[in-house]
Amino acid sequence: MDSGYSSVLAVIAVAVLAPIIASFAARLRVPAVACEIVVGILIGPSVFGWIEMDDALNLIGTFGLGYLLFLAGLEIDLSTLKGRGLRIVGLWLVGLALAVGFGLGFHAFDHTDGPLVLGIALAATSLGLIVPILRDSNKLGTPFGDTVLASGSIGEFGPLLALSIFFSTSGAGPGTQVFLIGVFAVGVAIVGFALARIVQLPSVWSTLDRFADTSSQLNVRAVVLVLLLFLALADGLGFEAILGSFVGGVILRVLDRGNHLEDVKLKSKIDAIGYGFFIPVFFVTSGIKVDARALFEQPWSLLFIPAFLVAMLIARGVPSLWLGGGFTRKEKVAAGLLAATNLSIPVVVVSVATEVGKIDSASAAALIVAGVVSVVLLPPIANALLPDATPLAADWDERNPL
Repeated sequence: MDSGYSSVLAVIAVAVLAPIIASFAARLRVPAVACEIVVGILIGPSVFGWIEMDDALNLIGTFGLGYLLFLAGLEIDLSTLKGRGLRIVGLWLVGLALAVGFGLGFHAFDHTDGPLVLGIALAATSLGLIVPILRDSNKLGTPFGDTVLASGSIGEFGPLLALSIFFSTSGAGPGTQVFLIGVFAVGVAIVGFALARIVQLPSVWSTLDRFADTSSQLNVRAVVLVLLLFLALADGLGFEAILGSFVGGVILRVLDRGNHLEDVKLKSKIDAIGYGFFIPVFFVTSGIKVDARALFEQPWSLLFIPAFLVAMLIARGVPSLWLGGGFTRKEKVAAGLLAATNLSIPVVVVSVATEVGKIDSASAAALIVAGVVSVVLLPPIANALLPDATPLAADWDERNPL
């Protein structure tokens, strides 16, 4: 298929079909994002070869990833870390050490894979999946729900930060990256302070509200402007722009003291931009980039799929047993399963690690497939373990795919 509009057309067609395909397997609770990735693999160069990546798909897909992590940042409530932040960070560091240990083991079998990059991928959590599960089980706003959300927040931000420090595509060393992280933090503080002063002006919100439902859609434009501001800040310092988008979402949530972002109309508009276009393009193109052929050219690498899944469960699930808080054993196990649900960060890690030559094609494909399996299997099991759980809605993954 020719590059240009035709490639974007094909990817959007897959994005339209994926939820329909997932609906036929509603009892299996197969998330639409899993279908998007799988179909992307099928239409990509490694299987049928109907479509290849081009500049348009790369640009839209990259922005889709940034938008996805921006929305994840908007879900984070930093107040949930109060009183339990040190324990949660400590448990994540224990999980990271376990994950790097697994990475060293995998490195012994395949010397082309960096143990640290595998460890970062295995020690992550897909924050966006946690929210709907907790909502369905009536746990949002409870001590258990707040603790799990805080754990998921660290499980998403920690790997992104580590990835930016150790595996920058700019070629800078870790020492330089740590210095630049400091510069980035100062830049974030300055921009955050400026935004805080702006949003305190009485005329700002009244102006945004006045033009919210006109052709200008001013409130939506303002949100996208903040996203691009932090993307540009991170990219200008040589970090992966996605780190900026995630931080931008967190900062915007912190500054929104009037809960303006919780407005139903604004939230639906922001979601529509992401989930209606940019985010599904990211997932389909992630599948297109997967070299599935490498899995079968090296059949032993198929064993990495269950091995990676077990490593995720141990690295993120086992430390959750020490969350404390007086939770029941079932709740702790459910928290561990949710913490081990991990797709967004492996996709990001594969994208970056492939560019810097720290992972081979077979391991990259196995890592993404393991992430897809974790999304399909672990959340429904966690939901069943939680008391007062209600059945997952058929479209729960559509609004919170990660």
